[in-house]
Amino acid sequence: MADRVKTRVSLVVELIDDFNNRIITGNGIRVWIPGEKPPVRKPEGYYVFTNLSQAQAEVFIESGMYERQSVPVDLWETDAAYTARKVRLVPGRAYVLPSGTTCVEGLAEPGSRIRIFSRESVKTLKLLYDYARGGEQEWKIGIYHPEDMDIEGKSLYIENRDKSNYEFFRISKGCKEGGRYVLSEPLKSDYKKIGTTIYPVHTANADENGRFFLPISDIRENGCEFFCEAEGTGKTARNYTLVKGTVNKLDLLKKDE
Repeated sequence: MADRVKTRVSLVVELIDDFNNRIITGNGIRVWIPGEKPPVRKPEGYYVFTNLSQAQAEVFIESGMYERQSVPVDLWETDAAYTARKVRLVPGRAYVLPSGTTCVEGLAEPGSRIRIFSRESVKTLKLLYDYARGGEQEWKIGIYHPEDMDIEGKSLYIENRDKSNYEFFRISKGCKEGGRYVLSEPLKSDYKKIGTTIYPVHTANADENGRFFLPISDIRENGCEFFCEAEGTGKTARNYTLVKGTVNKLDLLKKDE
């Protein structure tokens, strides 16, 4: 009798709306890994890949309402039966936003990564422990954040007290140990618990024409300054004061010297 093919869960992807921080359960979203069979979609919003044949995978997500997304995943988990990832989707122009939502749109180098955050208009996060490079622990970071904030899959910005060390980074997943998270890659600098501050970051991608669009969900008042960066073949960074409840125009194109 022929051997039966055993079904093994390899990867579970959960999609999160990065504007409202809710699980996306609606239809009209395609999730796939090139060369692998399609995932099983669960009503709760999970996409389950089985019997993956590789140690690393690139997950692609496409939807009319959200910006196209791709996320690399290492299938190397040793403390769980399968790998689980939360992937955050950024609303596109077809997304139905609440009236009065603050948005930004503008131009940057085509294909560049857009990052926007404010030191004045958000709930800040703190380190639970000193962060040090070197060894296996450099892939993990301890973060204290408000109880109502889910930071798995989130992009963040970290800086020390005198702003001599600073950088953007992304949380890959949570750990079993309370308050600890796995980084998508180790940080470039060491950070002390005392004096280090972490800020949530809004991200988007400029399209093939260099246009980008991004709704900002947590602006509290007018007059807040936002740091805005476009990273492509180079980096362009500027500060803008956003007007609440309107579409703010940003120019992140590199200027000729």
